[in-house]
Amino acid sequence: MVKANLRFKPLDVVAFLAALAVLVGVSVSRFGGTAASLTVEINAADERLLYGFGAERIVEVEGPLGRTRVVIEEDGVRIASSPCPDKLCVHMGAIRKPGQWIACLPNRVFVRILGRGKEGLDAQSY
Repeated sequence: MVKANLRFKPLDVVAFLAALAVLVGVSVSRFGGTAASLTVEINAADERLLYGFGAERIVEVEGPLGRTRVVIEEDGVRIASSPCPDKLCVHMGAIRKPGQWIACLPNRVFVRILGRGKEGLDAQSY
């Protein structure tokens, strides 16, 4: 039976700690996106509005059919009301992650979340 010599040298420990620090740094920068680093973009008619994600506010934008009310909350963004006939945009619920969007096509209002963060798969990217 051969006995292995498993003594660590000082440079082995330094290399391990450096690799661990790089791994933690990359993980935090990729997956540690906070709500403060995200932006809500609202496009309506000829205007483009940008708001910080998480700051609670109600934004009303004008479209060809009338006013669409967009609600930005701490945990998501949603269209609360719109003059469109089917109200599909209202029934979509809130969006929370970068890359997600809501559109009210009849009233020409488009809302999406911009920024870096953990993006999930959805029906469009699958």
